[in-house]
Amino acid sequence: MKIAIIYASKHGSVKRCVTLLKERMLGEVVLMNIHEHPNPDISEYDYIIIGGSIYHNKIQNEIQNFCNNNLEILTTKNIGLFISSALMDVDEFKNNFSIQLLNMCKAKENLGYELYIHDFSVLEKIMLNFVPEEYLHNYGIKISKIEKLINDMGINNI
Repeated sequence: MKIAIIYASKHGSVKRCVTLLKERMLGEVVLMNIHEHPNPDISEYDYIIIGGSIYHNKIQNEIQNFCNNNLEILTTKNIGLFISSALMDVDEFKNNFSIQLLNMCKAKENLGYELYIHDFSVLEKIMLNFVPEEYLHNYGIKISKIEKLINDMGINNI
């Protein structure tokens, strides 16, 4: 069983999610940062997990482009989707992935987020002052969500 995790990470939260995912999965797992591999060949993989971080209600353009450009082959695979976001709003999936992809994916989860403020730009640090306080105190990667994504996909049950 071959598994590809295709992701985009801005400050490192998604990279941390991907590392935790890989540590918990059986089988051959290949990580593909979409910034380093803008058009990965996914034909040889049985399972594909795609994810990115949400900023201003949008996932990275590279992730959206990858999904749109590869929709035909993705519909033949076992797909899981994840986001890293402070909001726990299901509309974030609807706003960032096609209905066709959402309808056929085996699992979708918001894995939570971490704040790497030392990597923030000055503008991002200023914008942090306008984030509702409950988001700043409810951060963290959700291990239970990572395990649910893996289980819902049936990866470790094969």
